[in-house]
Amino acid sequence: MQRASVLVPLLLLVVVGRVATEADPESQGQTVSVPPAAPSLTDPLPFDASNFTVYGLNDFTWDPSRTRFTRTSATVPLSFPNVTAFAHTSLNGANGTSYVQLRNVTVRLDAQYEEKDDLLYVTELGGSILLEDAKVKIASLFPKSAKLSKIWNKAIGKSLPILVELFNGGKLKIEYLSRLLSGAKFYAMNTINNALNTHGLSFDRLVESMAKFADGSPDSLQCDGTASDTLVGWLRA
Repeated sequence: MQRASVLVPLLLLVVVGRVATEADPESQGQTVSVPPAAPSLTDPLPFDASNFTVYGLNDFTWDPSRTRFTRTSATVPLSFPNVTAFAHTSLNGANGTSYVQLRNVTVRLDAQYEEKDDLLYVTELGGSILLEDAKVKIASLFPKSAKLSKIWNKAIGKSLPILVELFNGGKLKIEYLSRLLSGAKFYAMNTINNALNTHGLSFDRLVESMAKFADGSPDSLQCDGTASDTLVGWLRA
């Protein structure tokens, strides 16, 4: 599996954004600064996740034996059988709903963090991604030819795993996409740090909350989860 420091945050920001929203809706208005460098052509582009509707992020598995968790960093491998993202798009003078369906997505999340003033905050996000298959439908791709649109959408879907692999390996340079996904990474870091700040979590309090969540304790940070036994065993190990 190859390195991808900018592709993973696109999936991560949706996962974290959903969890943070469900945990505390009032944290939406907060801002935790993760300042980029001085403005230039390579600065991260602003990222707005409000146009996306994503399904399948609550159905995943993870491998505790490949998970690394320390006081300064964590590596967590996640496997998603099916993730589908819908978005309202405007192309060729027409509005429509486009979607991307990703099948058998394996993501390794890498996070670095530190404590300051008894609070935990993320300083870097990255990881790697592996995609088995994809299906794409871009609305109004060829407004006058439904057949041509179908052919091109199918071709884009079939080539997406190859493009992801090339992009991950640095063999495909797309400056605009790199900047957009870098913006997504900053968005994800802000969202995570907002949630950590909202709940006043240090490293020890986060571990305690995870253990309570795994045990189903009423004072834990509640969200829907099905891997409680596995998480408890991993934490105790």
